[in-house]
Amino acid sequence: MIKTDAVLDFENLTSNYAKRRAFIIQDIRHEFNSLIEGILRMHKDSIDWVLSSLISREPEYGLLFNRCCNLELIKWSIENNANLKKIILYDRTLYKIVRARYASNQKIDIECRWSIKSSSVYFYFRNLCRSVSIISMILIAKIISKQNKIKSTSRPLTLVTTHILKDSKQEYSKEKYIDRYYPDLFNYLDDSIAKNLVFVPGFPGGLRNYTALFKKLKASNINFLLKSDILHISDYFYVFFHAAKPIFRKVPSVYFKGVDISKFLRSELISFSSDYKIIDTLLNHRFAFRLSNSGLNVPLLVDWYENQLPSKGIMLGFNTYMSNTRTIGYHGIIDSAALRLNLHPTTFDRKYLLTPKEIFVTGSAMVKHMKEFDKNIDISIGPSFRYNYLWDIEKTSSRS
Repeated sequence: MIKTDAVLDFENLTSNYAKRRAFIIQDIRHEFNSLIEGILRMHKDSIDWVLSSLISREPEYGLLFNRCCNLELIKWSIENNANLKKIILYDRTLYKIVRARYASNQKIDIECRWSIKSSSVYFYFRNLCRSVSIISMILIAKIISKQNKIKSTSRPLTLVTTHILKDSKQEYSKEKYIDRYYPDLFNYLDDSIAKNLVFVPGFPGGLRNYTALFKKLKASNINFLLKSDILHISDYFYVFFHAAKPIFRKVPSVYFKGVDISKFLRSELISFSSDYKIIDTLLNHRFAFRLSNSGLNVPLLVDWYENQLPSKGIMLGFNTYMSNTRTIGYHGIIDSAALRLNLHPTTFDRKYLLTPKEIFVTGSAMVKHMKEFDKNIDISIGPSFRYNYLWDIEKTSSRS
């Protein structure tokens, strides 16, 4: 037994506990991936599970990975810290699991500081209201804005997914529009390629004036294909129905390192099933289905790729309905997967058609990292569009 801090407070971790948690984050990665694969295997034929927050492995979005890390920190502290007197939790579901497991331990006080705004039911209805509001405004914008000219073309198109953030100051014209992911892209393309390149934007960040935005995009000399112009009204009902289905399914006992964490799964499914990211992910899947019947010729899709849920949705759709299309995941950022383990795809991601056929990274050093969980993925080196501003920085030298 060791002696360290007497209070484990999850909103005020001491340096000792923070260091231990950092070790746990690295230590449980492969076991956590095995957990997700097991969940996938149980529900492999249900897109509502395959494209749920549980499968995303996004610690900054879903709750499961962080909860597993916190559970391991509690287990380690109780079993190894002779000085531990109190644990303060802010997660009611985690509290229930910990209390049930360690109720007989009278030496440690386990406290839960919880409010209604952190409950699963609160999150569900808050997310549902937000998602319905966003979709309603998108549908209004779809009706008011004119038909997208891309729908009438028969030439081969290269689709490039991107995101237009809320409150972006960018202008949507050929002369002024600068995509944050592919800045100055058109400077590297000849006219024959540029005229067939089509941006497919997503709109993270919440509610905005979609009508004004859609009108700007459709008036631009740059080609934009809005998913709402391809999707049918029935698709939105389809998506909300499938998003809600996991709530009504029985969650079997699922164990992680010897602890039944089925309460984690149930809580997260309720919290996030109506979240707009889930809705958007399922719409991406449906977009590929509608695109396959649209008559458009799409030999190539380039997806801005961080292996998040929306990418999984569009890749599952293309791999299922447009399998002859070449799909490229462009990982155009340099980011650490120390916590964001979803950045590195797994063998089961590929097995269940959630990954692109090829992945491009911005440097040779990133190839090994990207293959952490899947040695057989197809990875190549590509340009670093997002960091091209570095070439504009004046190089200076100083004498010591």
